[in-house]
Amino acid sequence: MNNRNWSELLRLLVLPVLQIVLGIVLIVNPDSAAALVGKIIAWILVLTGTGMGIAALYGELSRRLGRLIPAAIALVLGIWLMANPLFLAESLGRILGILLAVQGGVNIAGAIFGRQRFSVISAITLLAGVVLILVPMTTSRIVIVICGIAVLCIGAAELAERLLRKRLPQKGEKPDIIDEA
Repeated sequence: MNNRNWSELLRLLVLPVLQIVLGIVLIVNPDSAAALVGKIIAWILVLTGTGMGIAALYGELSRRLGRLIPAAIALVLGIWLMANPLFLAESLGRILGILLAVQGGVNIAGAIFGRQRFSVISAITLLAGVVLILVPMTTSRIVIVICGIAVLCIGAAELAERLLRKRLPQKGEKPDIIDEA
């Protein structure tokens, strides 16, 4: 194969293979994606706090304090989030767990006091809420694994489509098109 064919093959296969690898990483290690999101948000906070702090230093003396406080808060939050990148995923899981547990508990209490009928959905909602409170990363892991499966399937389908696609005619070749107009 000459260089042109290798570069064409590389161009066709790189993106689908990267998608497949990303899908496998998301499926095998979903916490890495949650940590990456936390680190990106942390960097945004650090850069925003730094920019706001620099801008505040060049303002009027009376306005400096009012601008330095939000800058310091953003900077401290960003640095703290860099040290704890999974905090957001844990917090969202716990908040969702609390909401589900309260909803399930209210529905079951309503059934006990005769205001409504008991439903299995209420018990499942309460159980899911308790599980999320005790194991808060479950939600983000499930969502990220589902996204990983989707990315893997899309990459595999794209790779198969690119490999099975009919070769386009080269310069000087006649296409195999029959025109009966």
